[in-house]
Amino acid sequence: MHKVKNLSGSRDMRLKNSMLIMLLLLTVNSFSQDKKPLPPKDQPAVIKSGTESMTQTRSNDLSGEELRIIDQMNMLKRSGDANSAGKISELQKQYEEISRNTVTLNSVNSNSYSVFRKVSNRYDDNISKAEIYTGGRYFVALATQTEQRGPTAGKIWVIVAAAQADTGVAASGDSLLLYSSADNGQTFTLITSVEAATAVKINRDELDLEIIENTSGTKYLYVTAGYTTDGYTGDKKIALLIFDDAGNFNEAGIAIPGYSASSDYFRPRITSDNSTYPSLAYVTVAFMQDSISGPDHNLMPKFFRIYNPYTLTPAITYFPLSLFTPVASASNDFRTQADIAYFNNISDSLIFVISAYPGFNSNVYLYKAAGNANVYPNYSNVLGSTYAGDEIENARVASNGGSNIKNLMITYSDNYLNSGDWDQWIYSSQDASAWTSTVIEFSGSYKSHSGDIAGKRNTDGSFNIAFKNVLLCRDMIASAEIRTNSIQSYVPVVNDNFAGSLSNPKPAFRYVDNDSALTFWGDYYVLNATGGSNAIKVQIIAALEGTYDQNTFSHVREDYITFYLKSSAPPYNTIDSTSLYMYTCFLTNMVIFKNAPDGNYYIAVKHRNTIETWSSAPVSLTNGISWSSYNFTSSSANSYGNNVVQKGSVWCFYTGDVNQDGIIDATDVSEVDNDAYASLSGSINTDLNGDYFVDASDLGIVDNNAYNAVTAITP
Repeated sequence: MHKVKNLSGSRDMRLKNSMLIMLLLLTVNSFSQDKKPLPPKDQPAVIKSGTESMTQTRSNDLSGEELRIIDQMNMLKRSGDANSAGKISELQKQYEEISRNTVTLNSVNSNSYSVFRKVSNRYDDNISKAEIYTGGRYFVALATQTEQRGPTAGKIWVIVAAAQADTGVAASGDSLLLYSSADNGQTFTLITSVEAATAVKINRDELDLEIIENTSGTKYLYVTAGYTTDGYTGDKKIALLIFDDAGNFNEAGIAIPGYSASSDYFRPRITSDNSTYPSLAYVTVAFMQDSISGPDHNLMPKFFRIYNPYTLTPAITYFPLSLFTPVASASNDFRTQADIAYFNNISDSLIFVISAYPGFNSNVYLYKAAGNANVYPNYSNVLGSTYAGDEIENARVASNGGSNIKNLMITYSDNYLNSGDWDQWIYSSQDASAWTSTVIEFSGSYKSHSGDIAGKRNTDGSFNIAFKNVLLCRDMIASAEIRTNSIQSYVPVVNDNFAGSLSNPKPAFRYVDNDSALTFWGDYYVLNATGGSNAIKVQIIAALEGTYDQNTFSHVREDYITFYLKSSAPPYNTIDSTSLYMYTCFLTNMVIFKNAPDGNYYIAVKHRNTIETWSSAPVSLTNGISWSSYNFTSSSANSYGNNVVQKGSVWCFYTGDVNQDGIIDATDVSEVDNDAYASLSGSINTDLNGDYFVDASDLGIVDNNAYNAVTAITP
């Protein structure tokens, strides 16, 4: 239910707000006045020497016997013989007895340790592309992977966390819903559902997913989840959930050595070397631990490994120590995270990426480790912001894996001059050593944040990125395609409703034109998928006579409106259309046409009680990264037939075509008059001024336009 906006307040404050909004209208899609020029792309990244505590890592001096066992394991792994998995596990245990670096435990399968249990599917199958999940629960987190091997290559998997808004020890447990799509993301089928124990709540954006594919047979989906007990009031913990492609499920009980109830465990992330080793992959999970001691928080990135993931009940090898000596902090807001990726540089390697560490949040810290040995990572690099001292958050890393493919890419959010203007950047390396930086979103208009990145397996330099673009009251989802290590396309708005969400978007690959982008995004109750990231993008400035407030230079209510691209030649067919909400804080609509080729088009606009209005002439529009713009409000000459009415300094579309027959006449007047007589209220077509009541003020608008015989004027 929409709520009436409160427009009361002092006139001075309203005038200040009006001036601010007008300024934003003039500067949208441009840099704010105090922002530095856009830096060049692919510039050398700022690499700093590490001299602080976070760079002090452990020595990995190995004995001759340890090296001999590692060599044996590597030879077996590179043989590709799936029958070698048991021998590798045996060698790993021998190694462990010598090194004492790790602890290997079988998965705990007893129900007394289980947090999640399988339940019957509670939602409908085959949800449309527009709505994968829809229900009465909030959508709080998701993760996705695409199969890339065998006859089902291209099948897309997505797991969704859905939550009630209740809190406390008696709160409901959250649900996890696993979907798949066999038609490149056009439709999704619910495969299985699991439900958490009472009061177990999945943390926002703390789901990650890795797919393990053998050369044939069963495929396994490894899911990491961060959750909080006691309905968000208890401990933070992590879980490892395993599904197979038939929907069978097991929770592998986590038994971290030295576990303490005074510690929090959060932000688990997962990777594997399955791209290189189909039959003998290793899985690695990184996570954060906050070991609380008195007033101090000691944040520690840790990890564990699975040497034989081709099962629902794997053994887990824990690395009990931190990647570096922890640095005490007075507080922890749980932004700190350790992400992880595998890359192949002839010898297999893992890269750990640490960001938002308290007191060290102007840098991204890199650590590398042998991906096939029980050794701890060593410090590699510190990457800094282009603008010295900028706060950096949410660094996420991806790779392409494969045979001697060393491409790595990190997407991260940068707080420009620590002003609150967040930008989205990438660090890129083609040799896992030298790094460059390139900006994706740098304008002063957006606050860009909460990005994630996916790399396509065995495809050099192919990545997809998704993140949030926040513009005043609009919560928009952006998508970027990176091909051959360069930005191929970028769409700042792939969602069409601008609604807020408790979740962050996720990028995926689909097998359309080889490796097209698929972006998963949600509003509060619905998960959606939008394919591709190449489109015609037009900033369309428009105002509706009835709901436009000339004192605030904005609309008084949110409302749905549809934009059309019409052929420039008779019979002026519709080529593409987009429907979205016009928000109250802004007249500029960020309109994305996803299906139209380059060309000359009329822009037409329709609203449920407004006269259809067209652009005065066809507009040349092209697909790509850049934006076009069209302003209906600045001049009557910008609307076909000058068919607009002036309110203050703004030209508006005529309001009053209640029955949408293209003319405002006695039939529209009669509908408004009848509803006013009945004192109807709510979001109905006869409420012309947006105050949620039908009364004399609405009747005045329609009566005046009917008297003037206002009619739609089109080519």
